[in-house]
Amino acid sequence: MADSTNNTPSHKGEHLAESISNCLLDWKLDNVFTVTVDNASSNVVAVLELSKKLDMWGTNLMEGKHLHVRCMTHIPNLIVQDGLKEIDPSIKRVRQMVKYVRSSSSRTRNFLKCVEMKKIECDKMLSLDVPTRWNSTYLMLDIAEKFEKAFERFDLYDGNFNSFLATDVCEDGSIVGSIQYEDWANVRNVTKFLEKFYELTLKVSGSRFALEELLGEETGNVVNTKVEAYLRNLFAIYVSKYGKFSKNQPSSSDSSDSSASGISQNVSKNSLRTKLHMKKQKNDSGSLGVNSELDKYLLEDQEPESGDFDILSWWKVNFPRFPVLSQLAQDVLAIPMSSLASECAFSTGGRILDPFRSSMTPKCVQCLICVQDWLRQETKPICIEE
Repeated sequence: MADSTNNTPSHKGEHLAESISNCLLDWKLDNVFTVTVDNASSNVVAVLELSKKLDMWGTNLMEGKHLHVRCMTHIPNLIVQDGLKEIDPSIKRVRQMVKYVRSSSSRTRNFLKCVEMKKIECDKMLSLDVPTRWNSTYLMLDIAEKFEKAFERFDLYDGNFNSFLATDVCEDGSIVGSIQYEDWANVRNVTKFLEKFYELTLKVSGSRFALEELLGEETGNVVNTKVEAYLRNLFAIYVSKYGKFSKNQPSSSDSSDSSASGISQNVSKNSLRTKLHMKKQKNDSGSLGVNSELDKYLLEDQEPESGDFDILSWWKVNFPRFPVLSQLAQDVLAIPMSSLASECAFSTGGRILDPFRSSMTPKCVQCLICVQDWLRQETKPICIEE
């Protein structure tokens, strides 16, 4: 993330790259593995320019082939937002209906009478969305669609309902209008569309799904093969750099018992390591000679599943067994798949300095923002939905 005390002239890629490189020089950092940003054209240019800088410094790993990590949360968001634009009028009508019902307790009671009259069974109640968060819009539409028949009868209990929809003005100045059959058809279609992306966010938030579960068996196998090839290429680079640490280290069988003491080594059955391990067993039937740390790691027996497994502690304890691979894991596991965490920490739109503190220096403000994030930091992972 860019230093908040560095003033970037504009958001052009060249200026962003210059700002980032200045930060790296200021922080005395020259080894950059990845940069996680979204797919904005300016970011693409910025990463390309930064890659040139790293080439000049002689620290561009794999010639910058994997320098740009696309933000996992921004990509689905762009797809979903385009889909929602197609039925925006229908979404607005549903939103205003939900808003009307939930705006008072008497309206809510009358609506529940309609639900009872139509014998609708649903353990959830209407929820109003946050328009800028598509996952909340999905939940609003998904629940509202189940109460379609109740909305049709609601005007019998509230004579102002239809007139409200016919005259209410949205924030953008448009008139909502009464909901039609076509609107409900649109809602049903878009909820099916959004459901896939909503499930994706839950899977990624869980971060315990192997590629086959996430992408499907056929596509997952193809991607697994590519990932293993990249892993072996990357491992070869790390061997050339850290290979001296692996000399005279205990073998896998000699140190497996001692390394397991004091830590739960339970690896999820759904982990990528397990998938690669099972694939190696199937292809090699145990006949492949163990030639490297990576082979030893991939061919080890899988561990029982556990919910309290700490991957960082596992690598710390098993460093004597996998000295080179531990260095690789240390770098790879530090790669954020989303810019969400840094955006949450440095999103200061709602925190404006008042007149009594306006004389604070940019450096002081930066320190306060960082300290605030560190003090509020939780040990559990950040959920994408939040």
